[in-house]
Amino acid sequence: TPPKRSGKDLMSSSQQANVEELIGSKLSSTKHMKIPKKE
Repeated sequence: TPPKRSGKDLMSSSQQANVEELIGSKLSSTKHMKIPKKE
């Protein structure tokens, strides 16, 4: 990792957390929608 990222790290990590949360909720919702409960 280059030392340039020290400043952008805070922004990118919080942004990544947001993106991961968004993707996570989308994934879980699509999982529930695509996979019907047969059990």
